[in-house]
Amino acid sequence: FDPKSHGGSGKLPWQGVGWYRRTLKLDAADAGKCVFLDFDGVMASPKVYVNGHFAGGWDYGYASFRVDATPFVKFGENNVIAVRASTLDHRSRWYPGAGIYRKVVMKMRNKAHFAHNGIYVTTPVASKDAATVRIAWELEGSVPDDALVRVAVRGPEKGADPKIWGSFKARSGGMMGRVEKPALWDVDAPNLYELELMLWSEKTGQTLSRERVRF
Repeated sequence: FDPKSHGGSGKLPWQGVGWYRRTLKLDAADAGKCVFLDFDGVMASPKVYVNGHFAGGWDYGYASFRVDATPFVKFGENNVIAVRASTLDHRSRWYPGAGIYRKVVMKMRNKAHFAHNGIYVTTPVASKDAATVRIAWELEGSVPDDALVRVAVRGPEKGADPKIWGSFKARSGGMMGRVEKPALWDVDAPNLYELELMLWSEKTGQTLSRERVRF
């Protein structure tokens, strides 16, 4: 506590500028892939630099955001990620904190991949007899013409095998599935199913992208 600080923020010194730096080496074998940095929360007005180049940022502090670091990274070499957080231009009626306050994740993807936050799963109907599962997805990048999206669902039982619901030839699409006698979620039995979407090339058999979502 700072007795000289403004009382509106509990006399806690939250206003200022903070810098974070992280050095990491990317495998040369991954050259050609897309590199994304996902920030869950930075207070406030973050600016992200990759090897000295401005790669992106966000306007405020209470939302997640993604930065595409692909144009600025060097595979097979050390890379410096720097983040500037500033609260100088903000006011507060409470103590909002400052700096990186939630996790940061680096994700590496092939040029053809599922879009960020681009998989949607809902269960419009769920009873002890059956459940309807609505699935939608979006793809981005250089998706080849022969690409297929395979949809599979795994039950909550330990070691359960995935049940394939079908393969679809579509850049972005969706489907409806059905689960007979589902293991419903409640506070005593927090059952979760797992959806797996796999983007693969029918011609080469190569897996281009794979994402899993629990629901």
